[in-house]
Amino acid sequence: MKKIKRKYFVDLELQGPMLGRLLVYWFFGMLFISMPAALVYTFLQPDMNFLLHVVQVWKMHWPIFLMLTVSLPFVLYDMLKFSNRFAGPMFRLRRELGKVVNDGEFSQFKTREKDFWKDIVVGFNHLAERVQSLEEQLETEKPQKQVGAKKAEHEPV
Repeated sequence: MKKIKRKYFVDLELQGPMLGRLLVYWFFGMLFISMPAALVYTFLQPDMNFLLHVVQVWKMHWPIFLMLTVSLPFVLYDMLKFSNRFAGPMFRLRRELGKVVNDGEFSQFKTREKDFWKDIVVGFNHLAERVQSLEEQLETEKPQKQVGAKKAEHEPV
């Protein structure tokens, strides 16, 4: 049975502000829905206070605002899952680059089927293959050069 990860935030530094922006957009969306309606009521009944019109809009259209509020967690969750499709590959790429810097260890990695930026991962994997083959080539040439240097030391001039 396949183990399913339940890690929602892959990159909190990216995904946190992104969800915060979505909340701000939601708030301004609610504001931009209610304010024009309150302005219409203000023109229709100019003798009433504007804030009373805002309250009237909220009283008349509360089901719409309720549905928008109830749907917000689902939208946030979907956006979080969607952002994992590009935050995940970048997280794994950073981890692999850290291994290269710290340990000198190159290893290939794969993306999930629906991930974005597969071309960057493919490029990294080609780079990893090339570096590994160059390191292997260097290791095989090193002993030959050392043997050649030892022969040159013992040859008469």
